[in-house]
Amino acid sequence: MLNYEEGTKREQTQKKNVYDERSPVHGNPYIVIKALEDGVRVMGLTRGMQTRVSHTEILSNGEVIICQLTEYTSAFKIVGKAQVITPYGEIQAEGVIPRLKEFKEKVPEF
Repeated sequence: MLNYEEGTKREQTQKKNVYDERSPVHGNPYIVIKALEDGVRVMGLTRGMQTRVSHTEILSNGEVIICQLTEYTSAFKIVGKAQVITPYGEIQAEGVIPRLKEFKEKVPEF
């Protein structure tokens, strides 16, 4: 059973976390991804012995997705131009989205 002081410390910690904008909810950080072009792919990668794609979303220009790392999702892969905002900073993903039409033009026998 908790005594009064322990309860008070826990409440103080919870209040501090509510007001600290960098503190993750439930201990896992959120990541905001905004597509800067059509067709940006966001893939959630699993934890474990074999890394697998657990979920894929395709975003149109200007669309935003909010992702969270969990006990099952350990990473996100982003293909295409996107703005990524994390509690640790902001970065631009600048990958090129492979297009089947362009591939067929380069390799005519396909």
